[in-house]
Amino acid sequence: ADALFRYPDFRAPERALQILSQVSGRAGRSELPGRVLVQTYQPEAPVLSVLLGTRSEEDFLSEERELRKALTYPPYGRMARLRVESADRNEAVARCESVANALRSAQDSIRSEEPEARLEFLGPSEAFLERAKGIYRWDLLIKSSSVRSLGRSISVAKRIAARERWPLLVDVDPYGLG
Repeated sequence: ADALFRYPDFRAPERALQILSQVSGRAGRSELPGRVLVQTYQPEAPVLSVLLGTRSEEDFLSEERELRKALTYPPYGRMARLRVESADRNEAVARCESVANALRSAQDSIRSEEPEARLEFLGPSEAFLERAKGIYRWDLLIKSSSVRSLGRSISVAKRIAARERWPLLVDVDPYGLG
């Protein structure tokens, strides 16, 4: 279960609840009663308290919603993952840092039309699977309370990548951050 709890995605607790509920729901469907064993180093995980019945699913999901709202995660904000790839690790890191620095420098102008909008850049950091098929992948996450600020940030990043002739992958409101 720990792999489900630690997956690098803000949706991980919901997914863990869904998967473990599904698996445990399969136990005891026949004539004999079922028994579910969950192996974990985190027995205090909120997901497990729901499965054990010591906490309601409604309370759990309400807390998850409040956390998302406080952190401006979807559906209370928008997000984009910018991914830079290169066959050379140092080059991938340098490119992602260059994009991040440019976005941070342009942050005030990006927000100029909506000064109250929250805009945050997270990273750069290696992708969950940093190297695949000989290509290194580094990510920069953009979180914003405004679609306009998010779009303007993406435009700045795309201009930099186009000017430098770097490939840049953009995923708006990605389903998974891994």
